[in-house]
Order: sequence, then structure tokens, then C-alpha cells
Amino acid sequence: MKWQQVHPSLHTPRQLRQRLKKHAFEAEFVKMNTTNEFMLSKLKCCPPLRCIMKHLDFRCLPLLLQTNLYVIARKKSCRER
Repeated sequence: MKWQQVHPSLHTPRQLRQRLKKHAFEAEFVKMNTTNEFMLSKLKCCPPLRCIMKHLDFRCLPLLLQTNLYVIARKKSCRER
């Protein structure tokens, strides 16, 4: 099921990395750009903000300031623990 593969979370990257490490997972964070057509369509009522957002790439922000990101979690093998 697709919903079991992708799960939204309200953790900071540090909290999530620690939680995964506790259960023998290593985490790789993938930064996302939150500027997409859906988000821009919500800003039609505010053209100046829409114009600014259109030119921002949120992937350039440090991981701590990311609002959307994907996490790839891999279980460590017994040898790696």
C-alpha cells in the first residue's frame, strides 16, 4: 500500500535521526522544494508573494530549516551495529 511507504512526521531531522538510530536504522535526508504549482495556486490572491516564492528554492536552506523532506531509512545489518 502506498500510504505505508510514505509517512508524514512532525519531528526535527535530529529527533528523527535519533529515533531511527535507537532502532538500528541509518537515515538519509532528501531535501524537498516546497514551491510547486499547487502551492503557487494558493498564492494567486497575493501576486508579490507568489512571484517571490516562484524564485525560491527551499532545498538551499540548511536541513534544520527544511519544512518538507523525505527520509530514506535503512536497517543496519548485524555486522554494522
